[in-house]
Amino acid sequence: KWSKHVKNGVRGRGYWFWKSALFNSLVKNGTIQDGDIVLWSDPDIHSISHTFGWDNLFNRFSAVTPEGIDFFIESSGQCEVVWTKPDIFEHFGVSREDIQYGRSPQVNAPFWIASVNERTRQFMQHWEDLVADYHLVSDEKSKAKGKYIENRHDQSLLSMLVKAQNASWG
Repeated sequence: KWSKHVKNGVRGRGYWFWKSALFNSLVKNGTIQDGDIVLWSDPDIHSISHTFGWDNLFNRFSAVTPEGIDFFIESSGQCEVVWTKPDIFEHFGVSREDIQYGRSPQVNAPFWIASVNERTRQFMQHWEDLVADYHLVSDEKSKAKGKYIENRHDQSLLSMLVKAQNASWG
């Protein structure tokens, strides 16, 4: 399934497919379980800025209230349409001009927090399934028409998936 992803010279050691695959593997083998909170940070991330204090943020994960959250991720500040291959919009069945998808900021995949539960396990499996599609995650030229600077690989797919969940994110 991952043979194209792990060839020599492929960016991100396989277009970063392993982020979701690692999470899912650790869930399947019981290393992380429902109720755990997973904080992901790429090793080369230099700073994390967000509008919550750490205590407030983690308390929102453990809250058994409607305000409790399953997944936290921040915006990259960059517009989705210029950093996502047009084929990904086509895969999601949405227009590149759509305000929710194409004309909104892309999420920033190097840092996220997940509360492990049924919803996040399904979400992460869906992300893994998306990055398993080599054409969608890779630098291969888009078959669909549309200008873009560069595909952001796992980040483009994660961003579109977050938007498809109609989630609120910062």
